[in-house]
Amino acid sequence: MNIATAGHAPAVNPRGRLSDADRALMLAVAEREWAQGKITIEEYQDIQDRCRLYPGAALIHGILRLAGGSGVARFPFGQPGDPLPRMLEPRVETIPVNSIVGSADRATHLDRRFRPIHGGRARLESIRQAMEAGLAFPPIEVYRLHGACYVIDGHHRVAAALRIGQLYLDAVVIECWASREGSARPVDAAREAFGRRTGLEILSLSTPGRYEQALTQIQEHRWYLGERGRVVDLAEAAWDWYQVAYLPALQQLIAAGLV
Repeated sequence: MNIATAGHAPAVNPRGRLSDADRALMLAVAEREWAQGKITIEEYQDIQDRCRLYPGAALIHGILRLAGGSGVARFPFGQPGDPLPRMLEPRVETIPVNSIVGSADRATHLDRRFRPIHGGRARLESIRQAMEAGLAFPPIEVYRLHGACYVIDGHHRVAAALRIGQLYLDAVVIECWASREGSARPVDAAREAFGRRTGLEILSLSTPGRYEQALTQIQEHRWYLGERGRVVDLAEAAWDWYQVAYLPALQQLIAAGLV
């Protein structure tokens, strides 16, 4: 279920409200970026509206990143040197679109409005038209850290929602926080993050890069399943990939004496 602009809004968490000083700072940054031509008048007006209507603490991440002229924020876990994450079980919620500030793995490929920098605009336009026509979409998937959401799956849907002014999206939310146990070896951190995202905690690979490659293959496999008419979540796609792609390939390598 997608909740359009005219729908009833869930209550704003009072613990996430911004002070007047924070709001003034964000508006000042936005005004400067608009004056320098780094954001459009529509984006500037959107920031004004969001500061007035939805003063959540996560908004400061989305506004202050304009100062660097970059795209969306990077999820601060999963890369070598990042702290180990701790995560709760996923749950479905309706979240404000303006709480979505970044991406789990595509931050460098998106502009500030979550639009793909290279290609993908035709797909985005088709999703925008369908969303504007009121068609239902499955929930996006996000990590949430200190109130700010980072997209795992659904970047085009977020971009389309921003384009048409939709205020809320259904999302599978994974609440995260940094472990107090300190950083482990990068490969251990990558294995834990991969296992929590995919459910494949049994998979043990040699380098963090291998986990990134496996995740890319799983996402492509999920897309393939979707093209065949199946709507699956990331964990189901991961298990299907493990059974039909990973294990047969591993068995062939063992038979050939390469493993």
